[in-house]
Amino acid sequence: METNRETIERKCAVCGEVKTTDIRNFYRWLKANKGRPLEDYTCNSCTQKRAKKHGESGTNLHRRWKSLFARTKHSKTYSEKGIKVCAEWYDYRAFRRWALKNGFKPELQLDRIDPDGDYSPNNCQWISKLENVRKVWTDRDDATIKRFIKSQNFGQHQRADADGKIPSETGGSDSFESGAA
Repeated sequence: METNRETIERKCAVCGEVKTTDIRNFYRWLKANKGRPLEDYTCNSCTQKRAKKHGESGTNLHRRWKSLFARTKHSKTYSEKGIKVCAEWYDYRAFRRWALKNGFKPELQLDRIDPDGDYSPNNCQWISKLENVRKVWTDRDDATIKRFIKSQNFGQHQRADADGKIPSETGGSDSFESGAA
């Protein structure tokens, strides 16, 4: 028994062929590629070929690339700010070239220079975890810092004072600011 399904014609951005596809497949593509221009549509065969090209699935850098899309697609914070991944980085190989050229190391984290800007070559850099933590916390007010410290159930000797300083065992203070290592 054959059912009549609604179809749509789209030109594949990779092979250039006009393909007729089931409308449900096209909706799946739209959902999986939220924020991507319709002109970037790729047919199923080109998508499958591209997925097999780089051979780096599961590597540290590839997982980070995939997490960009997960963050921008599923995080309320990112979607409310309208933060997206640039069209260039929809291609893993382009992201990989940028990452290696700009000092990628597994121990570094991808940072957006402008926290309200998109993930793009002009707005991203690789920084250490410590730099990233300091950057995030400098944007927070004292009440937020105190709530975080309280939520972590730190011992009394690890509680920070209002200036962000944590009393050390020797009686002095270690600052959370850029002077501490």
